[in-house]
Amino acid sequence: MAHISSNTYVAISLNTVERTFETAQVLLEVGAVAPPERQRAIAASASLALTACLEQSVFNALSSYRANLLVSSGGAAERGREIDRIDGCTSLRSRVRELPQIISEGRVCLDRSEPDVRSILALIDLRNSLMHVEERALSVRFRLSEGAAGEITLTPISEEEEEGRGSLPQVTAKVGNDGRVNFIIDLKVTNPWNSVSLIEAELYRRVVRRYIDEIVNCPTESLEPGRSGLLRIP
Repeated sequence: MAHISSNTYVAISLNTVERTFETAQVLLEVGAVAPPERQRAIAASASLALTACLEQSVFNALSSYRANLLVSSGGAAERGREIDRIDGCTSLRSRVRELPQIISEGRVCLDRSEPDVRSILALIDLRNSLMHVEERALSVRFRLSEGAAGEITLTPISEEEEEGRGSLPQVTAKVGNDGRVNFIIDLKVTNPWNSVSLIEAELYRRVVRRYIDEIVNCPTESLEPGRSGLLRIP
């Protein structure tokens, strides 16, 4: 009978990345045959699924590498610099950028000048805009003199609104001949869920697949610029 000591360590990793990727592909297939007025919403949904897939794969890769560090060191690496660096990657963008350099132990890093890398980072920006649609209300003050007519000046009440005025509704006001104040609101409001085309979503599908295949699923000893154009030597 084999003896197992109390200090035996093992790392276990499971993931459903491919199922999420298949979900994005199904959405793109649906979008290809959908009426034109519905295609952008479907493309945005597919893009969001692709970002979820990217996040799953990168998080799992870092988590697996962290677990293996702990196993190989018998837990001694828990307070080490490598563990701290992994734990310091708190956003999807930082995980995507740092993963190659962490798991290759500094041999390679992500080439941010590569067009597909820029597309991956653009996808992350898109995810953020889809998940955080900020449409602020505007509070203003104005001074109205008796008998005044024509356009009047509106001033945001808070400093925060003054600084972020570019993202606030564009409002002007005029005093009519009857003395009433008329507010004119610029209705050119865009919603990010209508901003993505199927062509763009298909590009995101391709670059996510490439990142997963060439970095996440690649054996760490094979992570070299010659094998993947997404990488460069630091």
